[in-house]
Amino acid sequence: MISNFSGNTKKYLFALFIILCLESPLFALDFNSGFAGIGPEINGHSRDSFSFGGDLTLGIDLNKYFSAGFKTAFFDDFDSLSAIETLLFLRYYLPLPKITNGPFAQMEAGNVIYFERGYHENFEAFPSFSGGLSIGWHFNLGEHWYVEPVARGGYPHIWGFGVTAGIRFNGAGVNQTAIVSEQEKEIKEGDVIDDMKIIKDDDDNLRLQVFSIMFRNNQADFAGLSDETVKSNYETLRHVAEFLSKYKNYRIIIEGHANPTTPEGRARDQERNTIIRLSEQRAHKVLEIINEFGVSYDRMSVVGAGFSKMLAPYNDNENNWKNRRVEIILIKE
Repeated sequence: MISNFSGNTKKYLFALFIILCLESPLFALDFNSGFAGIGPEINGHSRDSFSFGGDLTLGIDLNKYFSAGFKTAFFDDFDSLSAIETLLFLRYYLPLPKITNGPFAQMEAGNVIYFERGYHENFEAFPSFSGGLSIGWHFNLGEHWYVEPVARGGYPHIWGFGVTAGIRFNGAGVNQTAIVSEQEKEIKEGDVIDDMKIIKDDDDNLRLQVFSIMFRNNQADFAGLSDETVKSNYETLRHVAEFLSKYKNYRIIIEGHANPTTPEGRARDQERNTIIRLSEQRAHKVLEIINEFGVSYDRMSVVGAGFSKMLAPYNDNENNWKNRRVEIILIKE
């Protein structure tokens, strides 16, 4: 079908394809860091021989997923053959968002020059194509250092294995850079989500006070509330979830609070357990909604505080709404 298009149409389609690729997050270029490494290698050749040597790698991180660079290596089988290899490579890091070390696949293509020793140690040089696929695992060692075990296959190296150690410049890695920087993110007192502000409590914990979630009277659900109120509840919790998703290195405790219905005394003591249970159920409802918006259950837990931490007297009709709230406690791991 494409063969029926005119030459100019094909050019436009190709240009559109390139633009779409460049606009994709997968191909967006930002050149966030470079790296250099060196290490030993062992290779098996098509000539039924082994060679030992070392390589030097220089590269640049194109974006969050890809790196490209140059690699040169020297090999010798300690018998009759030596080789110098030069390669260009394109590397793709598999995105594993929960770890700081990860696998990668690397395509390589270039040239190898063999030096074959003959009688009287005369060398005969002959070039050959070199290329293949390498797979490896990237291990961060601190902020800048790294080590990578790598296995390769292709031509003329039927197989190979090496370990590269090196240093990164202006970052700790590609996919790893994003992960490490995410883990280093910190929530600060005073950060604002919509009209909600991060505060510090007496125990120096960070808290997000959410006052705007409305529940059915004496219940832990939204049944019977207006569509506008339910929509507002979900919109608020969506913004909270988006904020929490940016800081995955924080454990989350969702603490429910409620307003008592009786003055201090025996009657209030009798309703204490009921109010604690209600506040815990409301906290769990908030947890479920935040989970729907992408925050993992593994990070979250709930607690019912009842009316143990009131912000206003129960009979202060202008301010006791502050007692009916959810607080999100953020604990850095």
